[in-house]
This record gives sequence, structure tokens and C-alpha cells, in this order.
Amino acid sequence: MRLGGALVAVISLSLGTAAAEDTVPAASEQELVPVLEQHAAAFVRLRNDLEYADVTPLDGTEITRNVHNRLHAHVPEDISMGQMAYAALIAADTPAFADAIERRANKPKKREQFLEDLRSNPAMVRELDGVDEAIAAIRASASSDATRISKTGERYIADAYRLQESGWARRKLPANGSARLGQAKAFQADREWPAQSPLPAIISEAGNRRPNLAATPAWSQSWSSKAGTAPVALDTSRQIYLTKVLVLAARYSLNDLNEGHMDAFATDKRNGRCYKMAKLNFAQCISASRTSYEEAFCIGTHGLNDVSRCVGWVAGAGSPQG
Repeated sequence: MRLGGALVAVISLSLGTAAAEDTVPAASEQELVPVLEQHAAAFVRLRNDLEYADVTPLDGTEITRNVHNRLHAHVPEDISMGQMAYAALIAADTPAFADAIERRANKPKKREQFLEDLRSNPAMVRELDGVDEAIAAIRASASSDATRISKTGERYIADAYRLQESGWARRKLPANGSARLGQAKAFQADREWPAQSPLPAIISEAGNRRPNLAATPAWSQSWSSKAGTAPVALDTSRQIYLTKVLVLAARYSLNDLNEGHMDAFATDKRNGRCYKMAKLNFAQCISASRTSYEEAFCIGTHGLNDVSRCVGWVAGAGSPQG
């Protein structure tokens, strides 16, 4: 999406501090999994647990407990950064955008010049061919994911009312809300995530990388088959968010991305606050709950619907209920 001069200036100013981080040493050569994929895994793991909530029948106390523990185990800062990293992978996997990067960096000198241009003006990435397609793919994925999550949230809320007629769901839980929060924190501390392998990728003759997200179901852009809502118009904050994502995508494609770049470009205060508030509201609700049907309501309202708005923010999607 080509930007007007005034907006380019705003984005360039906003990214100025990030551009200075380019001198941070690269990640260890022994690290087999690209840095972007390591961080994106946090968002993919969240989707896996959201999928568990979606497909598991709500038919016993152990289910609400397990869903709460799983959703509580995700760190808001990691999810927020992971979502930006995953969005960058979507951009890098968009054919038109990947081809544009390849044309700009298919020779050593061209690659060096492209990276120098990116260092001096990160917003220049928005002038590449294929940027509109990449942005559309990012927002479509966020919208469809948010729609699936919010639909699951609405089902949990409906189930919470339905379950008031079920004996097991009305029965007082053996531990109060604060104790169950403590159990969830212990679950989080003890949880071990599966070992990660590099994503399947297409490597060009110049050594540039294009991920193949569709080859790994958990990472696929089609994780949700739900039709997302039409994206809202892009305001300045979303434009900056997307520009940072595109910078990450370009550096990932050129195998020139390190933790310093992640710290500089893969953070968004607004999105990060969204996840923090969702987890805080979720914890407060669980703390006040005494039965499984109340837990189901907390899961639907805060563990799912609140999170859907964070996931869908870049497209203006997610549960409309606040």
C-alpha cells in the first residue's frame, strides 16, 4: 500500500529508534530455527490451545480447569511479539512480496544496498511491489482467526448459561478462585513446549528464504476456516504496526534478522496492552468464580472474546462486546 508523504514521515520518525538497533550482534550460528520463527511459535502455541478450547466438548469440571490452565500459560508480551512475528511470516510467504524482495536482493551488492536502504529508512519497505498483497494477507488471517476465537467465546458464554441446569457445573469447586489461579501459575511454570524445527522453506539461488506456512497445519494461514469481517480502514497506529511487520519479513527473507531487530520492530504497545488486560480480566473473573459454569463464562468472556479483539486488532476484528 503506497503511503502519502506525511504518513511516510510519521512512520519514519516512529521507526527511527528501531533503525538504530541494526548494530546488535546476530544470533548464534548454532541456532537452527530462525529467530522470527522462534518468536512466532508463541502465537502458534496460543492458537493450538484456543483450538483445544474450540473442539473439546464442555462436559466436565476437568475441561474448564484444563482450558483455564492452558490459556493462562501464555505470557502477554510473548504472544504480542509472536503475533507480529507470525504476521511477518505471512508477508514473507506472500508470492508478490517475496518476489519483490528477491529482485532487490538477488546479487550480493544489491542485497547490501537493500539492507543499507532498510537501515536508513525502514519505511521504504512500503514501496516494494507486492506490499498490498502482503498486508491484505496479514489482515485477512488476523480477521479469520479472531472470528473463530470469538465464535468459540460466544459458545462458551451460551454454555455457561446452559450449564446452570447441570449438577456438576453448579457444584462448588473444591478450591476457591485464588487457589485455582495459583494452580494455573504452577501449570504455567511446569509446562514444557514441544521442541521446534525450522519451517519448510523455499530457498532461492541467492539464499533468500520464503517460508511455506501451508506445509505445516498448525502454522497455516487457514487455521481458521471462518470468514472474517471486512477490515477497518488503516489508521496511523495500524500503518506503523504493519510497516514494522514488513521490515521483519524483509530481514527474515534475507537471513539478516536478529534479536535486536525483534526488540526494535516486533513490539507494539497498544497490542501488548490488549493482551495484558485480557489476562488480567481473565484472572480477576476466575478469582471470583466458584462453579464450573462461572468458569465457563470467564473463559468465554475474557479468555476468548477479549483475546479475539487482540488477535483481530490489525484488521478491526474480534468480538464486538467489551
